[in-house]
Order: sequence, then structure tokens, then C-alpha cells
Amino acid sequence: MNSIEEKIALLTVRIQDLASQQNVFKAKLLELMQELDLLKALAAKEKLITGQAPEASSIKTEIPEPVVNKVELPPVSTPPVKPVSPFIPVQPEKPAQQKEMTDTGKPLTAAKDESSNLEEFLGKNLASKVGILVTVIGIFIGAKYAIEHDLISRQVRIMLGYLSGLVLVGLGLRLKKKYPAYSAVLLGGGLCVCYFITYIAFTYYQMFPRMVAFGIMVAVTAAIVYGSLLYNRVIIAHLAQVGAYAIPFLLSDNSGNYSALFSYIAIINAGMLVISLKKYWKSLLYAAFGITWFIFVFWFGIVSDEERFSQVAWFFLSLYFALFYASFLIYKLVRKEKFYFGDVLLLIPNAFLFFGLGLYLLNRDEVSGWGQGGFTVLNALIHGAVAFFVSRIIGKNNHLFGLLIGLVITFMAIAVPVTFDGKAITLLWAAEAVILYLLGRKWETGLYLNFSIALITLGLCSLCFNYAYEMYKLGNFHGKLVIRPDAFLNGNFYTAFLVLGASFGLIFLHRNKYRETDPAKTNFLHAFYDILLPAAAITLSYFVLFLEISRWFNNIRETMRGADGSFGPWDQEVRMAQILALLLYSFVFVLVLTAINHRWIKSIAIRGVSFGVFMILLIFWALIFLRILNIQTVNYFEKDQTGLYFGSWNLFNRYLMLLPIAGLLYYFQPKFSSESNRNLMKVLWPQLIVVSLILFLSFEYLLWTKVSGANNQYTYGLSILWGLYALALIAYGIWKKHRGVRYSAMIMLVITLLKVTVFDLSHANTLTRTISYIALGGILLLISYLYNRYKDLLFGKDEPSS
Repeated sequence: MNSIEEKIALLTVRIQDLASQQNVFKAKLLELMQELDLLKALAAKEKLITGQAPEASSIKTEIPEPVVNKVELPPVSTPPVKPVSPFIPVQPEKPAQQKEMTDTGKPLTAAKDESSNLEEFLGKNLASKVGILVTVIGIFIGAKYAIEHDLISRQVRIMLGYLSGLVLVGLGLRLKKKYPAYSAVLLGGGLCVCYFITYIAFTYYQMFPRMVAFGIMVAVTAAIVYGSLLYNRVIIAHLAQVGAYAIPFLLSDNSGNYSALFSYIAIINAGMLVISLKKYWKSLLYAAFGITWFIFVFWFGIVSDEERFSQVAWFFLSLYFALFYASFLIYKLVRKEKFYFGDVLLLIPNAFLFFGLGLYLLNRDEVSGWGQGGFTVLNALIHGAVAFFVSRIIGKNNHLFGLLIGLVITFMAIAVPVTFDGKAITLLWAAEAVILYLLGRKWETGLYLNFSIALITLGLCSLCFNYAYEMYKLGNFHGKLVIRPDAFLNGNFYTAFLVLGASFGLIFLHRNKYRETDPAKTNFLHAFYDILLPAAAITLSYFVLFLEISRWFNNIRETMRGADGSFGPWDQEVRMAQILALLLYSFVFVLVLTAINHRWIKSIAIRGVSFGVFMILLIFWALIFLRILNIQTVNYFEKDQTGLYFGSWNLFNRYLMLLPIAGLLYYFQPKFSSESNRNLMKVLWPQLIVVSLILFLSFEYLLWTKVSGANNQYTYGLSILWGLYALALIAYGIWKKHRGVRYSAMIMLVITLLKVTVFDLSHANTLTRTISYIALGGILLLISYLYNRYKDLLFGKDEPSS
């Protein structure tokens, strides 16, 4: 029923608009008919003069035609009558009048349109305004000269000033009928002269008491207002507005009676707004808004230590807020004005000035957070009540209602940080985001969805701020012992868990329940929930867990600070375990993300980013962390399995790290890649396995030879290992007919030969050189035999490099 009633109300408004347009068209049509009758009467008169009888149809138009495009008259000696447009009134021409023609045969007036328009602007418009300005300046220069040279008495000077102003006013009124624009300029200039002469008489000569000067200025202002209504010109009303606001400052005695000042401004505002509504001069409303709030905010900033400051500020803050709010609504509801961007520049500043200054007053009076939060909710309720009132009058399908609802949601969101501190803010923002998303989807309201985006973004930013603030606070603690909150058992982690859960819940709802299938409707909303929010939520999830794991190890290091084991300080042991655990966590996180994406999401972007991160982690693992793993394991064995805090973890974590690496290599197989990347992965994926395996085997060899007590194992033994590995790759490449693996084996052999020749055997004795060369030679001969043995299989039916 509500939707039907809304449609009925909307159709009623549209019918009323069409009816009003019909009345306008009817009035214009009647005006055109009168013009047509006049032209026909003139044509009939001309026929009587030339001796022709007038036709009956040329005397009066009995039935007006809907559209009159052309009037045809009998051929006479007078110039033909111009066709009459149905929407342009035509002034009748005198019978004997002939139009001047240019050399081209066109009317001279048409040829001079541009020059005449410019000349009219300069002569009639600009010259009058500049002239009155120069006249006023001249009067003041003359008055200044008379004052400096004491030519005439003070009374005569003031009387001549008033006389000059009144002469201008009289001339303006006399010329009103013939030259209204010129007359309006004279009237406004004359009244301004009277206005400032009064100021001079009071300020410099003290000729009037304060109240008399005030009364004269008010009378002059009222005369300017009357002139604006008489001439129907808003510029004169603006002159009155400027004068009215200037009066209390020009005549101020610095008594500090701010209540009288703001009461006077409120009365002036009321009068100006009535004129604005009566004549539809909206610029008066904007000017009153800007001047009033400027004066009030300026006073608010410099006079805040007086005894009754709060009472005066609260009263007039509320009065001005309500006055401008009501004026705005009258324009929109009574005059049924459309919603423009300029309205946002009035409604939103009005709302936030009231809220911001009111919140400052509450904070100044040391009102509790709950009181300030209640004031914020009160602001939301005010705008909510106005929104309900608007919906009952003009419905919900309009920009005004949407803007008011936006203010309601904004103040409700602001109420959270005003009332609460810390983590509660983040949780409430996330909860509001989910609620607004569901309401927006249920009612199909884009405004709620946009505010949901804003709130979940605020929640994630607040979450980052909470962690950053904690790190800053702990980093600036210079004591000997720092006891941090327990890992995974602290408020920040609980908050992060709930906020990230809300974020992933919104992503799930958008991708599954409310998925938009029409590509034409793709907009920022979908870009946010498909790209931006998933990227932010995944990134924050990684760093939250990363920081909690770091917190766990930091707590251990801080509590054990100063204790030394039998091999090195505890701090070094814990730090090595920490960075290795973080590397393992990073591999596991990327593996889980890749598996979820492979199973459910199937996003090419997530797969590409995961592969890039995996490559970076693999490089760090190969260049840095394999060496740290070896040091940690050696420490474990050299302590005879006693006294080490992490025990057997230092031995087995090196192998545990291979599991996520193997899992990631599995998911990045070429068969799981997209068609566009499959050929590239056929080349890259085998090389990843080849390089990763030889690196791990090399560090394993170095570890166990170190533990066994062997020395200098970077030379001969490692070279033999590389040679055997290359031989195994050749055999595998021949078996699987994989040219890329065989190429990798050959590159490995070249590297091994260079290492043996340049590094290993540079200082070796003859026996060592002999054994090394024989071993490598045997490996090369065996490789050559394999190539000869399977040459038909390889070169006849081999697959391309992949």
C-alpha cells in the first residue's frame, strides 16, 4: 500500500506541474491572438485608406488557432507583414515606416545586433553603475576636502551630504517609468550616500545620539528594502542587507552586549528571508547564511571566556540553525524547488556548524562522553524527523530525502567515536556497515550501500590505527622489561577477528547472494566489493596474524632477557626462531589463500598476486633463510640436545617448511593456469622445482657434513653433488622427453665445471685434482652415453621446450 500511495502522490504532483504549464501556454496563446487581431485591424485600416473593402476575417479572430505560424494578407502597397511566431510577441509597424536596408539587402538592425548589444550594455548598464560609483566617490572626496580645509561647518557638510543623497533618490524616482534600470542605480546610490553620511555624522562629529543614528540607519535600510521591492531588483536588496549587518558594528560602543547583537541579526535574517521567499531571491538566503555564520563563528572564537558565554552561544546557535534549516525546507517544500548542488553547500554546513560548535560547548563544560554521544544522536534524530516529514509530503524518491538520510547515518556513525573509545568504535562501525548493506539490498537504496562502504572502510582504518598505536606505545617504552599483551588473547586481535569477519561476510554476500549479472550496471560499488575490499581484507588478515606471532616471540624474548645458554644469548636464539616461524607462516598463508582461490573464488588476480608473493618468499628462503636454518640446526646439535629453549623445533622446522612450498608448487602447475599463462608456466614451473631442490640439497649436504665434523665441504663434495644432480636431471629429461629439464642439467654441469676449475682445484694437490677430474669426466661420459643411447627417442619424437 505504501508504494501505491507514493506512486499516486508522485503522479498527482506531475499532473499539477503539467496543468500549470498548460496555463502558461494558454496565456501566451491569448497574447499572440491579441497581437494577431491588432495586425489585422491595421491591415484593414490600410485597405480602407487605399479604397479596398476589408474582409470579415481581418477584423477579429473569433476562434484562436493552437499554433499561428503565418498571417497572409491581401496584396497591398504597404510592406508585407512579417510572419508571426507562436511564442514571440510582435510589435506592429507604422504604415509609413520603411525599414532601413544594408547593402546586402538585409535589415540594418540585424546587421547591427552584436554592436548594438555591446553598445547597450556599455551605455545603459555599465555606464550607470560606474557613474553612480564615481558620483558617490566624488561626494566623499568633496566632503573630505571640505573637512581638511574647514571650508564649511560640520552641520552644513552633513546637510549637503544628505541633500546629495536625496537628490539622487529623487532623480531615480522621477526617471523610474522611462528608465527603470538607470533609476534603480540612482536610488540605490542615493540611499547609500545617506547611510554613510549618518555614520560619519555619528562617528566623527557626534551629531546624533546612538539610538537616533541607529534609527536613521534602520530607516535607510528599510527604504532600500522598499526600493528593491519597488524595482524588483535583488541587487538593491543586497545593498540593504550589507547595510543592515554593518549597522551594529559601525555604531558599536564595545559594551559587549552580544545578546542584543545576535537578536538584531536574527531579526534582520528573518526579514531578509521573508523577502527572499516572497520574491524568490535565493541569493539573499545564501548571503544571510554566510554573513551570519561568519559573524557568529568569529565571535565564538574570540569571546569564549565570559561568564554567560555558553548560555548565549547555545541559544543563538540553535536559533540560527533552526532559522536556516526552516528556510531551506520552505524553498524545497512550499515552492517545490528542485534539488541543486548549491543546496548541499547550505544544508550540510548548517548541520555541521551546529554539531561542531555544540560539541565544543559540551566539551568545554566537561560533559561526559555519553552526554556528547547523546547530543550527536540528537542531531541524527532531528534530521531523521525532517526526513520523515519530507517523505510524507513529497515521497522518498528525491535527492532531499536521500541527503537527509545521509546526514542521519553520518551522525549515527560519528556518535560511536564520540561516545566510546578504542576498539568499540571499530566494532560498531563494522556492525553498522553490515546492517546498512543488508538494508540497502533489501530496499534497493544505493545511498545505504555507499554509506556501508564508507563505514567498513572506517572500520578497517581504525583497526590499522589500533595496531599502529600499540606498536608506537611499546616502541617508546625504554624500561628494562616490557610485558606485552598475550598473543591471540588481546582486545586488538578480537576486534580484528570480528571486523575482518564482517568484511569477508560482505564480500561473500556481494559475490553470491547479491551478485549483479548485468555488466552495464558495474560501478564503484562492484569495484569496491570485488577488488578493493578483498585486497584490503586479505592484506590486513596477513598482517594481523603476522603481528600476533611476532607478539608471542617478543613476549618470550622480553621475559628471558639477560639469560644466557651454553651457546650464545637467548635473545639471538629466540630471534632466529621468530623470523623462521614468520617465514613458515607466510608460506602457509599464501598456500591457504591459493587453495581457497583454486577451489571457490577462481580469481586470476588473486592467483597472480599469490604467485608473485610466493616467488619473493622463495628468493628469501633460498638466499637468507636456508643459511639461518642451518645455523639453528647446528646450534641444536652442538648443545647436545640440552639447554635449548625450542628443543627439537630447531631441527624439524627446516623440513616442515618444505610442505607449504611443495603445496604451492602443486597449485601453480601449468595445468591449473589460465590459457594465456599456460605456456609461460610450462617453462617456468619445472625450473622452479629444479632450482629449489638443488638449493635445499646443497644446504642439507653442508649441514650434515658440518654436524659430522667434516671441513671444507664447500669445495669437492658440493661439486660432486651438483654433478650427480645434473646427471639425474638428464636421465629424467630423457625419460619424460622434457627438453627444458635437460637444458637445466647442462647449465648445472657448466656451473659445476667452472666451480671445479676456478675454485675447487686452485690450491688442491695432484691426487685431489686427479680424483675430481675423473669423477666429473665419468659423469660427463655417462651423460653422453645416455644421449647416444636415446638419440632417436629424443630428437625424432621430442616435444618442444616446455
